[in-house]
Amino acid sequence: MTGVDAISFDDFVAELERYFVADQVSRDQARALYDRWREIAGDPARVLGLRDLLRGDAMASAHGDAWYEAIADRDQASPADLVHLVVASDASMPPTPLPRPHCPARLVGQWQLEASAEDGRTFEPPRRPLAWLLTADGTIGAAGEPIDGARWGLHEGAPAVLVVRQGHAARRWVISAHDPRRLDLIPPGSTHRTLRFHRLDRPPR
Repeated sequence: MTGVDAISFDDFVAELERYFVADQVSRDQARALYDRWREIAGDPARVLGLRDLLRGDAMASAHGDAWYEAIADRDQASPADLVHLVVASDASMPPTPLPRPHCPARLVGQWQLEASAEDGRTFEPPRRPLAWLLTADGTIGAAGEPIDGARWGLHEGAPAVLVVRQGHAARRWVISAHDPRRLDLIPPGSTHRTLRFHRLDRPPR
């Protein structure tokens, strides 16, 4: 029995609870997911394909998801990593819970737009006020109100990217600079324009 197909049902459920919004998943639904996972894991060619999938850019849709950001070595993906990949992306699985977003404490908090620079260097006061609230569970609010259906997650890359999802759409804000009190973001589709936010609440230690 390999490391992949040796994952027990209880371990499978633990992975669901850790990396997916599985609060509404019944025991029977979890068992159906597990049974389908066992079928996939029993096919060596399928498992090899899953490992290959993680090595390239094909999983850009998972950027900012907690399970994806937790993978330490994509060339040596663990059996648990493959569980997450299948549950998150395999269309043959039964209905699956949403992946939890990766929301590190260093970005959680209230951020106020302080200045913007069209050239990325010359900052001026913003044309209109903007305040974001980034919460630890991935919701995002503007001007104190949650944005309907919007969630954020951080893709840990070089550079790091703040991924904001709403429905099937994803907008990617490149983080050009960050410290405990400042956050510089390049908006989606831009190469130079930069928005500078400052933290309104106390930064995490």
